[in-house]
Amino acid sequence: MPTAAPDRLRSRITAIVHAGQPIGGPVMSATVDTIVPLLEIDYGARVLDLGCGRAEWLIVLIDRSGCNGEGIDHDDVMLAEARRQAEYRLVDPQQLLLTNQDMRAFTSSQPYDAAICTGSLDALGGLVPALNVLWAVLRPGGRALVSERFWEHPPEEAAVAAVAATGVGAGTGLLDLPGTLAAVAGTGFVALYWHVSSQTEWDDYESRWAGSLEEFAIDNPADVDAPALLEIARRRRDGYLRGYRGSLGYVTCILAKPNSTSS
Repeated sequence: MPTAAPDRLRSRITAIVHAGQPIGGPVMSATVDTIVPLLEIDYGARVLDLGCGRAEWLIVLIDRSGCNGEGIDHDDVMLAEARRQAEYRLVDPQQLLLTNQDMRAFTSSQPYDAAICTGSLDALGGLVPALNVLWAVLRPGGRALVSERFWEHPPEEAAVAAVAATGVGAGTGLLDLPGTLAAVAGTGFVALYWHVSSQTEWDDYESRWAGSLEEFAIDNPADVDAPALLEIARRRRDGYLRGYRGSLGYVTCILAKPNSTSS
């Protein structure tokens, strides 16, 4: 059994496993380098990240474009890590505002030039409800960066169970890639670009995910959470290799809100 309260342990795990990764998902640095210019974010643009976590995307965008970023998250541990990363990357504090807030209640009187939601779609009710939220906060002509899981092929029961058991997501309700992109189009967004994470990106992400917990537990054997972290790492690795490896996909999309709509 875990030796810490579930919410605190979950936050701690997230901080540990994502510390050495460029983005909190199966996306490697080369992919980030491809995606960032396609967003076409100008100097001084206003960019919102709902469920920002460590604010990896915001920090990269501020560094490369000089935009102003606003990150919303409900996890103090992740926001503290975001502030540490921003300081390390010499981000001007005036260009990055991080707020602890329930993203489901977020509103803004001023539209944003770009909006990001790459790890918190479930918290907003799923893909379509999350896209509706992003639509509402974007100016006409604005762009969204969204990542979503999908099934590469009809999943076996073991894959669905492994996704749910390891905390990767609900496992049920996910679409295939054509269905995912059709759902995007149904909200009014235009998918300008999409990147499907490769098996190499998945293997790199999952091996680092489990390995980072094991490394922490081995290096800190007296830590009260060490036994729980080792067990969670084992379950995650087994769930990936025996369950959803090759079945679960991950797509990162650049979406445009048209300048005008018929509605």
